[in-house]
Amino acid sequence: MNSPVFIVGVPRSGNTLVGCILNKHEALSIFFEFALFSAIRPKWYRRERLFGSVPPDKYVELFLRGKEDWYLDDTSLDVDPQELTRVVADAGPQWEDQTDALMSSLARKMGASRWGDKTPHNLREIPNIFREFPDARIVHVYRDPRHVVRSMSDPSFPPAPNHPVINAEIVRRYHTLYSEIRRDMNEAQKSKILDLKYESLLAEPEQSLRELLGFLGEDYTPKLLEPATASVRNAIGWKDYKGWGELEPQSSASSKPMSAAVELHLAEIRRKLDYPTYRTSSLAGHLGRLPAFAFRGASKVMGALWKAKYKDAHEFTLTYVPSLSDYGRWSLKYFQELAFSRTN
Repeated sequence: MNSPVFIVGVPRSGNTLVGCILNKHEALSIFFEFALFSAIRPKWYRRERLFGSVPPDKYVELFLRGKEDWYLDDTSLDVDPQELTRVVADAGPQWEDQTDALMSSLARKMGASRWGDKTPHNLREIPNIFREFPDARIVHVYRDPRHVVRSMSDPSFPPAPNHPVINAEIVRRYHTLYSEIRRDMNEAQKSKILDLKYESLLAEPEQSLRELLGFLGEDYTPKLLEPATASVRNAIGWKDYKGWGELEPQSSASSKPMSAAVELHLAEIRRKLDYPTYRTSSLAGHLGRLPAFAFRGASKVMGALWKAKYKDAHEFTLTYVPSLSDYGRWSLKYFQELAFSRTN
């Protein structure tokens, strides 16, 4: 089994850019947001508990479900369900064996010998990643939290443009969760994680990428700084993303102060990450943080319900303010799964 590469981090921190760059390396195929851990793995294990095993065709069905619109219709790779079923059938009976075989087969179609996955939310799945793939390499991309909040507050960023102070709480939660996960790791696991600073990658791309490739055990190539080939872009499926272009040294956007509430909420995280902070303590700033604390409380309640339902699931992280329709959809899904479990 190869040591797969997982790119994780707070959303809007440069994860996709790093994925695009690594895809320019001939040995690597980094696929984008395949939901391996957030959806496929828990469903696989749930089915195994219910029925005792997961037939290869059912695994492939789980893997391909939901990928029709954004991947299967957009990739130039020949993704044949029957071929994938044969690949899975030849692998071992465990989820990690079947997943490695399936992902390796997709990587080989791109001429690569090693596969990876770029999914920011897999930050919360780091313990499960090491549980399934002990030799995996994890690249944790981080960026000035203030820039992340600005990007997340952009109306074009799905699923919804939260208020900046809510996004500040989401950013704080991700960084806090990452610190908690690292605290519980052993030294061997810590040695398999690289913290990659987005601003350093922009300012000194060659030096940063040499360090990154050395960490991955791959040779550095100048192709990482050049535009990606059309075949790579077409295979991965995010053809028009700007990260496929040439990478030249550049400075990141100036770090302008945000509202007093956001600055206060991010102060501790920014200090830990060695970014400058601003003195903004004021009554208005403290009052402005109240929505973030309410959001934190709601997230903890939903997290407790989540863990009660899925005992072995990842830590719950609420990433936007749910609407009434969201609550209705979640409730319907809950009762559907409850009915399914009682009849099977």
